[in-house]
Amino acid sequence: MRILLAFLLVLSMTIPGLAATSVLRVVTPADDTSSSYHTITAALDSIVDANRNLVTRDEYVDIEIEGDWSGHDTTESVLLNGPGYAHPWTTDRTTDNYIHIHTTTQSRHNGTAARGFTMAPTAGSAIATQGAIDYRFEGIIFKADWTSGGWDLVSLSGTTGEMLDNIFYVTPETSVPDFALLLLNEGTFWVYNNICYGLSQTGWVGILGNNAAGTHYLYNNTIVGLPHGICRNAGTFTLANNICQTNTAEAYWNINSGTHLTNISDDATSPNVALQNITVVFAGTGDYHLAAGSNAQDQGTDLSANTAVPFTLDIDDQTRTGIWDIGADEHVPTETPGSRVMVY
Repeated sequence: MRILLAFLLVLSMTIPGLAATSVLRVVTPADDTSSSYHTITAALDSIVDANRNLVTRDEYVDIEIEGDWSGHDTTESVLLNGPGYAHPWTTDRTTDNYIHIHTTTQSRHNGTAARGFTMAPTAGSAIATQGAIDYRFEGIIFKADWTSGGWDLVSLSGTTGEMLDNIFYVTPETSVPDFALLLLNEGTFWVYNNICYGLSQTGWVGILGNNAAGTHYLYNNTIVGLPHGICRNAGTFTLANNICQTNTAEAYWNINSGTHLTNISDDATSPNVALQNITVVFAGTGDYHLAAGSNAQDQGTDLSANTAVPFTLDIDDQTRTGIWDIGADEHVPTETPGSRVMVY
């Protein structure tokens, strides 16, 4: 198929579990000539405006990032627009007409930022969305290391947005203060199995809800070392199985009342009082897998039948079994990745 892709710009196929027809674009490093596309923006731009009404065409855009990206961090800033903005997409998640940007096995991280496809923009957000649009971003490393300017690393609006299995981090060299690794505005967002971390960057927030029209489901995320962990300026949060640690200002801030399940903090801000003031043991610096015997093991809530976003795998595609672990990682002594199942 990769040989065929070298000659065809568009490959349409039916994806198991999806009603819509897939429009596939493969993105590879610049030195890999098996694909015509070496940035996400180029792959998206190859679909002309006249073909961006995915509902009318009953299509699903699949941006598949492949290959060995070692030494090939991309500095692009990707913008996805809904109707009312330039070059808009028309989408509808309920009929599988949306945009999916994701890595495959070779290009995917290993649960740390040491390897894998990395978006490290020099200006602007790595990904920003605006308008009524539906999308899913999966298995990507997002790195903020600006020394001037300043943006939220990923800034999302839309109808629905799904963020899973990503790593967000701020490098120690970052001198720009007071931004969010993941900013959530208006829309419904499912955010799960992500790791956010940084070291002593002034004012940075891991995940920030910022719009009264936002409904946010935050499950099994691990946030370490940032001044602020999970914060809500506006909108509605539902939290389960999150870890916030060494957050110098607060782990959780202004969380609305509601059903919040098994969230850990090492201060007194977790919405679950029994899990406040607990220090979680991780595998090591920069590696936020759970250490063997970690006190976050077998302490979580099973979300496999969750009504908002049911899932069964962790950030490494390991199957969560028995009593779930809290955080992005399900500790498994022998790594045997499972198969990612799309959920709707």
